[in-house]
Amino acid sequence: MEVFPGQGHNIHDLTRKIILNRLWQDNQNEFITLSQRLAEYFFTINQNQEQINQEPEIQIEWLYHLIVVDKEWKNDEFWNLAQNWVNNFRTAELESLISALFEQITTNRVGITAQAEVHYWAGKSNFRAAETFQPLWDIVCLWQCYFYITDGWKVYASFIDPGDHIISKTYMTRVEGENTRLRHYLARLQCLTARNNYVTQYLRYATLAASR
Repeated sequence: MEVFPGQGHNIHDLTRKIILNRLWQDNQNEFITLSQRLAEYFFTINQNQEQINQEPEIQIEWLYHLIVVDKEWKNDEFWNLAQNWVNNFRTAELESLISALFEQITTNRVGITAQAEVHYWAGKSNFRAAETFQPLWDIVCLWQCYFYITDGWKVYASFIDPGDHIISKTYMTRVEGENTRLRHYLARLQCLTARNNYVTQYLRYATLAASR
């Protein structure tokens, strides 16, 4: 457990899951009561915010607790929010929401109707991501690279062979650094100066080095 001055305490995610699972097994009524209180708390915060300034973290917390309490799942809160985020291309928020709700689903705390709705939006999110990435992959795959370095976005696994796929934040940082440097010199090519020959030569060497 970590102490955050002025903000309370933080429990390690694995420890938190163990505590929640134990409470669910030993006293489901208490678990549901606490979930009800938390759902109402985050709902109140969300309602007090202007629509344009509503925080995704608050909305996710609200639905995370509501999905346990609302066994009938007849309301459209989750559907409307998911549709809103899809329409506004807020893919990261939608994936975070779905991931949070799947935690409740995998521990058997959610009704069938809610499970079906979450699975629907998970499938739609994955399909849309793959549909967006496909045109880029059609170009990249022609390069016949020995390996591909990514940040682990789940859609990549549908396109890249596991043996050629390296997931590494460290490597990604290095690649982004090289891209930044390359963009800098590409921008300088637009300037008609006496140093254009030097820049062109540097780019030629950089391109050769990157292709090896």
